[in-house]
Amino acid sequence: MKVLLTNSPLQFYHIVTFLYPDCPALNLAMLAGAVEDFCEVKIVDNWHSKYKSDEDIWKALFDFKPHVLAISNSTVADTDCICELVKNVRAVLPSLITVSGGYGAMVRKSDLLRAGVDFIVDGEGELTFRELMKALVDKRGPEEIAGISYLDGNKEVSTPSRPFVDDIGSLPLPARQYLPRLKALFTPGYSSALEISRGCFFDCNFCSVTSFWKKGYRVKSVSRVLTEIDQILSLGCDQFYLTDDSFGLDVKKTYEMLQAFKDNNLKFKWITQIRSDTVAQNPDLIKLAGETGLTVAIVGFESYSDEDLKTINKQSSSGKNLMASNILKENNIVVFGLHIFGIPDQSFNQFNRSFVTGLLSCDVYRMSLFSPLPGTPLWEEYRKDGKLLLSEKLNPYLDYIVIGGRSRLLMSFLFKLYSLLIYFSPISLAKLVWPQIRRHDSPIAVMRRTAFFSLWHTLKFYMYRKVKRCLSFKQEHKSR
Repeated sequence: MKVLLTNSPLQFYHIVTFLYPDCPALNLAMLAGAVEDFCEVKIVDNWHSKYKSDEDIWKALFDFKPHVLAISNSTVADTDCICELVKNVRAVLPSLITVSGGYGAMVRKSDLLRAGVDFIVDGEGELTFRELMKALVDKRGPEEIAGISYLDGNKEVSTPSRPFVDDIGSLPLPARQYLPRLKALFTPGYSSALEISRGCFFDCNFCSVTSFWKKGYRVKSVSRVLTEIDQILSLGCDQFYLTDDSFGLDVKKTYEMLQAFKDNNLKFKWITQIRSDTVAQNPDLIKLAGETGLTVAIVGFESYSDEDLKTINKQSSSGKNLMASNILKENNIVVFGLHIFGIPDQSFNQFNRSFVTGLLSCDVYRMSLFSPLPGTPLWEEYRKDGKLLLSEKLNPYLDYIVIGGRSRLLMSFLFKLYSLLIYFSPISLAKLVWPQIRRHDSPIAVMRRTAFFSLWHTLKFYMYRKVKRCLSFKQEHKSR
């Protein structure tokens, strides 16, 4: 059986693609690894196809002729374009079996099934997807497979949930050989991706991680991680992204892993996401991480106001945020700071102070609009209280959807204004230009340059999607 694995067609809000153009879709390789022993597999990573993302799916459908199209839906906002894609595919290839999974599929299961998706994989995907593919090969029904949803006539059916795997190191190795070869940002070779843990035991009320993983936290063994690194190096990759939701929460195991990197004299650069309190409370761990090649730390600072951090239940502090920046810089690790605009009850003075503090303390500053994600505690609270404006015309990445207290239009405008100031304020321009003069190939110069050009790529792709949708609408109107 032939299985085509893909993700949503690229959208302007897929900032990971524009900020980290060398980060491959590890989730697709994980699913490929789960079925490659009895299925012929192909991966189309749309997020790196740019303007050809729609065309590449169709080309693969006609050239590869798969029996199954499996689409990862990791972002809720992707659901609409995936539904559109599935409807178009079913119109041309009605016998093709379609599968979807991920956080977006979990939250908007009904929309996907009604659009024509045959099966939804709920929760952790590898074992469920493997069992589903085996059932299709053997021509068995899905009733006995835990962790899936499907339509029986017009009725939605969900089988009992599948428990999370206790030992994620027992799962099949990701089939990274099917991923596109992406030139690394910080090394001469190619870039890959690696997962050493899943989940997070903190419960920030705006975050989808704990909603999906149920506050669980599981770590792979050192031997399993070294096996995956050997695979990565064998593919000519000398840089990788750690895709963990929160690196280093199990400090003891993390020490063991980093020490193994050092003892085995492994030479590579790596990038990870980490909490500021993990950094602030474990400076020796960060020192060891820097010695083993940690180049960029992506840190969710969110705000430098303790009141804001309390509102979103971050369980950290402004002091730890600043301390974390200093520790990372002392170890020559690029500080990539993530922040939130429009936290409830946040005054403009509070945000302005946080904005300037972030620009000064981070090597690269990023900001997202406060928008509760479906399925999170904050989403449930706000929806119950009638504080969310939900409309297909609004995009939560650009439009402020919280009702009450402040003008939504003003908040949306200010977010876009501050987003431009991130790139064009005197502080930002000085930080962009100075490293290019000193040493243009240093990690901090490369990262700031990439972040700056990501704005251009994002705006360009936003306009491309707008024009394409407009032309499509005109053509559809003419055909009527």
